[in-house]
Amino acid sequence: MSRPTWSERLIHRLVAGGTRRRALAGFAALSVGDFFIPALPTQTAVIALSLLQPRRAAWIIAGFSTAAAVGALLMAALVAGIDGYAQSMVNDFAPDAWAEAGDLLLRYGPWIVLAASIFPTPPRLLVITALLAGTSSIAVAGAVFAGKALWFGLVVTLLVTMPARLHRVPWLGTQIRRLHELRLAHEEGGI
Repeated sequence: MSRPTWSERLIHRLVAGGTRRRALAGFAALSVGDFFIPALPTQTAVIALSLLQPRRAAWIIAGFSTAAAVGALLMAALVAGIDGYAQSMVNDFAPDAWAEAGDLLLRYGPWIVLAASIFPTPPRLLVITALLAGTSSIAVAGAVFAGKALWFGLVVTLLVTMPARLHRVPWLGTQIRRLHELRLAHEEGGI
């Protein structure tokens, strides 16, 4: 029997770690920073956890949606600290455009943020703009939570309920099948 390569050992460790209950809390806590550090692997973590812990789908959706809302609240705290400076800068740069955009965001801000939160990337600039326009930070965080719950719900549901169909996709199906086999081997104690 040959010795496993370093990449196989790494995959086995990731699968073993990803099947633990605390992996969800750790990855969700890490994804709070997605509002500040764009390169964090939030989407990858959601996909991996959905495949490794399919029975915890609701927890995955709730955990990562809550993390996005917490990130929006932290962003709101930062914006509150620079609100006066940012308002004067925007008013000096484009007062007419800002007045029109601010009025629009005051009326429909949470709905616009919700619609933008349905996509994978957090709506950082839109959240900042809505907060500067005077939209409540609780309303913005709630809109981010709802939008991300829709997005993560769609992704997790697709991965948990339709793995057989995803197995037919050329490259992705091979990777999902391999991860599924590793998860089953880990659960049986074979890893």
